[in-house]
Amino acid sequence: MRRILVQAVMLGLMTVGVFAAETKYGVKATYDKKVDFAAFKTYSWSPGWPAADKAVHAQLVAAIEQQLASLGLQKLESGKADVVVLYAAVRRTDVDLKSEMNEQTRMRREYPAGTLVIIFRDPATSTELFKGRADKVLDADPAKLKEILDTTVKEIFEKYPAKKTA
Repeated sequence: MRRILVQAVMLGLMTVGVFAAETKYGVKATYDKKVDFAAFKTYSWSPGWPAADKAVHAQLVAAIEQQLASLGLQKLESGKADVVVLYAAVRRTDVDLKSEMNEQTRMRREYPAGTLVIIFRDPATSTELFKGRADKVLDADPAKLKEILDTTVKEIFEKYPAKKTA
């Protein structure tokens, strides 16, 4: 009886894993509703999980800093800022599990995808104040990557709970 119960639990976990693995593409954000985001005037960077490609990292930092400036936030190189900003970027290959399997390769359709997370933290407590996450299908053309990154960062900041100044 115990063995059957263990097998049923394992089967259930495997089933949940399959359904949980299906990515929901788009942008979502969560934030602390008790925080006055309009009161933030300065920010500093904290190490996050940067893009492995240095050019992509530089583009993401530039795009994020542009959005922060449009919110009226100024970057501090030293001293205590009102908020600490970090980002995480992951590029991966997703598989369309609903596509037909190629008879020769025995594989399904694959496509490039990525996740970008931007987080604002309280500098004193490291409490997460804002987290925006974008899961996107990426264009295979590297020339379009800059536009995709800029647009994705902008979409995340559209979920930011304070109004832009510029």
